[in-house]
Amino acid sequence: MTSMPEQPNPDPDRASADQERILALLRAVEAPAPAALHRRIAELAPARPVRRRRGRRPALALAGGFALGIVLVLAFGGASEPPTAVRISTVALERPTAPTPRTLVAAGTTIAFPHWSSRGWPSRGVRSDRVGGRSVTTEFYSSYAGGTVGYAIVAGAPLPWGADGQIVTRGGRRYLLTRYGDAQIVTWVQDGHTCVLASRSAPAAMLLALAVA
Repeated sequence: MTSMPEQPNPDPDRASADQERILALLRAVEAPAPAALHRRIAELAPARPVRRRRGRRPALALAGGFALGIVLVLAFGGASEPPTAVRISTVALERPTAPTPRTLVAAGTTIAFPHWSSRGWPSRGVRSDRVGGRSVTTEFYSSYAGGTVGYAIVAGAPLPWGADGQIVTRGGRRYLLTRYGDAQIVTWVQDGHTCVLASRSAPAAMLLALAVA
């Protein structure tokens, strides 16, 4: 009977070293790729264009400021534009801001406002404004038949009319009758200053009668 060859006894130190090498290989396979490898892959990949979103708020703010500037220029005609009688009529169509004093003299002039109560036009108040660097004093009158009338006197040299209209002469003085929007206007020069009567309710003939008075 033939006996099996005797197997050599394994070296314990060598078996331990082989086991460590196997474990090291397994860890290398499971470990994530190093950062340097990631960077290299990114460099080889085609670069994607980066789109920058343009901010719109500054553009909108600029547009808003420009629009506001246009509104202000349209409303006031610019600070350097000289006023006209028609432009003053818009003040005479406003509302009073103060009660009427016993005697009212237009600022920058020696012209006293008339008392028209006896004519059926009692005073309803006054206001003071500056238009184009000019002082404008306005007194308001009202009646049952004619509604409300604003009488504005502008300090300084006579103003241009600012509109075409009908010129009539009464007592050696010229009066311009014109219409501006929904308002009737009568304007003339007295003592070197521009006077304007304006109303959305009274007819032109009624305004002229008051101006001549």
